[in-house]
Amino acid sequence: MPSTQQLYGLDAEIQAKMDSKCKPEEIAQVIQWIEQVTGQRFKVKSGSTVQDVTNLQEWLKSGAILCTLLNKIKPGTIHSHYPDPRFPLVERENIKTFIEGCARLGVPSQDLFNISDLHEGKQMSAVIQHLFALGRQAQVIEGFKGPTLGPKYTVSLSQQQERQE
Repeated sequence: MPSTQQLYGLDAEIQAKMDSKCKPEEIAQVIQWIEQVTGQRFKVKSGSTVQDVTNLQEWLKSGAILCTLLNKIKPGTIHSHYPDPRFPLVERENIKTFIEGCARLGVPSQDLFNISDLHEGKQMSAVIQHLFALGRQAQVIEGFKGPTLGPKYTVSLSQQQERQE
């Protein structure tokens, strides 16, 4: 469970069910993709595995890696972010900037996660779904020739934008 707070009873059951939605193979794919795109390495805590959702949440929690990821996919998408945030408010600001940048790149609104899903570890399955959606969207962004994550969309970014108008 990503949250540092101990849960009991029904709360613990609900959190366990949400955590079970995070498939280990999808976590590994997301980590590998982020590493390949950004060049930043994922550090596994001793005594845990790469597929541990808690490790992923702690790695992404500051939002800095996510902002770097977005700028690698489409340079200039995020004009400024805090590369080494030291306060929760600044981490949340980075995450918010990332989510807004993803929306501008055409990631469908139903695939966007909420800040607390990542920052508080409330729903990491939504974060993973969002990253897969970004991976699909990246495949149709002009100029991005990096690694892929998930299946490719069948329409280009311009066609998607025309549909939204």
